[in-house]
Amino acid sequence: MAFLQQSYGVFWRSRAIAYVYGQCRVFHGLDQLESVVASLTHKYEASLKEPWQPSYKTALLNAIVGIEIQISEVQCKFKLSQNRSARDRAQVIEQLKALGSTELAEAMGNNTP
Repeated sequence: MAFLQQSYGVFWRSRAIAYVYGQCRVFHGLDQLESVVASLTHKYEASLKEPWQPSYKTALLNAIVGIEIQISEVQCKFKLSQNRSARDRAQVIEQLKALGSTELAEAMGNNTP
């Protein structure tokens, strides 16, 4: 069994640390890599005013290592900027609302120290 630890989040979207356990498989197929990049880009860029449009040459796709995980267990710890000042948290909550992440904004508002 492989052990992977992944902390995810970018600036205000940072909300949890996840410990993922399971079997890993590395893949290099260009079609699959291109599909994964396109899918992730659509998911995370679609709400932005100027979403990034991936346009990879074969050499760039070859530099990406694809990892697929057959997950058997996930353990999480929520990180909702509890360590930040009240002013910082209020600004993050407003940014989340502006981006349409109302559920996360509400969770942050309900979990203040």
